[in-house]
Amino acid sequence: VPWETRFNELVQYKAKHGDCNVPRNQGKLGEWVHKQREVHRKGKLLQDRLDRLNGIGFDWTPAMKRPRKTEALPSTQQQSSIRN
Repeated sequence: VPWETRFNELVQYKAKHGDCNVPRNQGKLGEWVHKQREVHRKGKLLQDRLDRLNGIGFDWTPAMKRPRKTEALPSTQQQSSIRN
């Protein structure tokens, strides 16, 4: 599959999910995203591809090194009112 095809799939994924963090185990697109990070880490990603991925807000940090999204804890004031 051409690079352009996967890139367009990633653009659609981002429109639906709000980010480019496709899980690696989520089919061909997830593998492709992993491969882009790997090629970038090795310094071998073509500049035009790097620019296009950066242009859509691609996250170069692998999922295992990215902080987890967590819900904010209630403020101290909210916590004390819950206890009373």
